[in-house]
Amino acid sequence: MLSDNETECLLYLLWSKASEGGLPFVVSDTIICKDGKVKSWYFTAKDGLLKRKTKRNLILERVRECLSKKSKNGIVGSIYTFNEYKDSIIISFDHVFYENLGKS
Repeated sequence: MLSDNETECLLYLLWSKASEGGLPFVVSDTIICKDGKVKSWYFTAKDGLLKRKTKRNLILERVRECLSKKSKNGIVGSIYTFNEYKDSIIISFDHVFYENLGKS
């Protein structure tokens, strides 16, 4: 299982390869936040290549705007949390609703 930093590194490496000449890779909008701020945002473009949003798009209002257009039943995303406990891994899953996006 990948840690948050490893996931971020993997997406960055895949994006780097895509920007060098094209690497088809399908990923849903993946937004990485740290300390309450959007750090990076990866997505698959219409041409099928992995792309990364520019810094000017790394603000919560842009995230809300984009995800609201893709919303189904008010759900704009999902959160997966992985925690280790003794010899087990606990996986938690929850939906993110538009009206709660950006709230703690």
